[in-house]
Amino acid sequence: DKLLYVVQSDGDDAVRRRLVHQLLDHGVRDVIYATSSLRRVAIPDELRGTRLVLLNARPLADASAADQDDAPAAETPPTPPCVVPDDEDAGRRAARLLLAHGRADDVVLDGRVVRRPHAADPGLAGRLRLRGLTAELESGGGRLTDHVECEWDPRQARSAVDELLATR
Repeated sequence: DKLLYVVQSDGDDAVRRRLVHQLLDHGVRDVIYATSSLRRVAIPDELRGTRLVLLNARPLADASAADQDDAPAAETPPTPPCVVPDDEDAGRRAARLLLAHGRADDVVLDGRVVRRPHAADPGLAGRLRLRGLTAELESGGGRLTDHVECEWDPRQARSAVDELLATR
């Protein structure tokens, strides 16, 4: 007796607001709010009354009165459950694999770690993967020698690696 709606805003706040209002107008009260890559998100005020789960996202720290020392605890909005990947462990596992095969002395990370100049949100996945990779490589005697900044897309990653290899 449930109907599933899937909507996508492509990161456009105006589209997101319109879609959220349309869903709520249709009586939607359970929401999975997902992002394409792990990031912190502002929970839309309109969704505060719904049963909400964040997928691939964590809430932004709320800078409201609830963060002040003298604010009563009851004013703190509940944090919704979050389902997120363990990107730091993924970086550690990748490093362990390289170390196990003796390929960890000249490692290049290919992917997005820093904020793109036009991006509203840099995401967290790349930074967490980098932290795990670097820590595990250092503890195992390997080293990260370079980083090629590109999207987490196989075609773009391949192109970035081809360019790197052509210059070395």
